[in-house]
Amino acid sequence: MKFSVLLVGCGNMGRAMLNGWLTKGLKGASVCVVNRRLDGFDEFRDQGCRFFQASHELPREFRPDAVILAVKPQMIVPVARDYSGFVKGGSSFLSVAAGTKLSVLEGALGGCGSYSGDAQYACRNWARGNRIGSQ
Repeated sequence: MKFSVLLVGCGNMGRAMLNGWLTKGLKGASVCVVNRRLDGFDEFRDQGCRFFQASHELPREFRPDAVILAVKPQMIVPVARDYSGFVKGGSSFLSVAAGTKLSVLEGALGGCGSYSGDAQYACRNWARGNRIGSQ
């Protein structure tokens, strides 16, 4: 099963996560990145990652399993709204925006209300490759 990721924001935090995922075995071809700046990512492009400047540039057929929002907290609401269409497609969302309440993220995503369980536990397992490692 091919696991696909949409990383929104590739600053220091996003870049570190992307590097870690690729190091742990996630295939670059399964990653799309949206970032305002497109320069300085050659090492990721060389591994097959695709980069875009805005959500409307993403391939229409792209349906990520996970949408990772790695943007500054003050940008999380407008950015989440921009990607809320992926909720209907069954994508899981993860935000690394510090201090953002789940209710704010839920509202920005259209009231999906589908989060449950221990988020830290889920993220640790995901990062350890329990889902990625099966590729």
